[in-house]
Amino acid sequence: MNKLILNTICFALLAVSCQDVKFPERPKNLIAKDTMTLIFIDAYLLNASRNLNNHIIKENKVALDSLIYKKYGIDSLQFAQSNAYYSLDNPVYTQILENVQSELQLRKERLDTLLKKHEAEKKKKEADRKRKLKDSFTSVRLLVKPKNP
Repeated sequence: MNKLILNTICFALLAVSCQDVKFPERPKNLIAKDTMTLIFIDAYLLNASRNLNNHIIKENKVALDSLIYKKYGIDSLQFAQSNAYYSLDNPVYTQILENVQSELQLRKERLDTLLKKHEAEKKKKEADRKRKLKDSFTSVRLLVKPKNP
């Protein structure tokens, strides 16, 4: 019986304590959702560049985060506060991240299409070059007839 009362009290305290979740106030300089989406897109792209060319970035002492802050006219505190605010509103934050994912996928598809087009043009130029080279060899053979002994 004592265990039941103790468990009930613990459960009640736990339930009551979870009801007092405080969300941060809306920051005065809250970054717009669309801008947050663009910031995240740039952050993902810069992170990818960091993985590809980290030595170049380190050699040139490039602060990638600072590039984003400068581009959007924000500072790290404003970004952190806006990110914290949006992250507590799960549907809004999820929508921002889904928009980021969609845009990155769209950009990847565009780049893949351009790459395929470039590769096709490159193959065509190489085939044309080989055809012209073959034609020139054929022309030279016709001009220079071997002498029969």
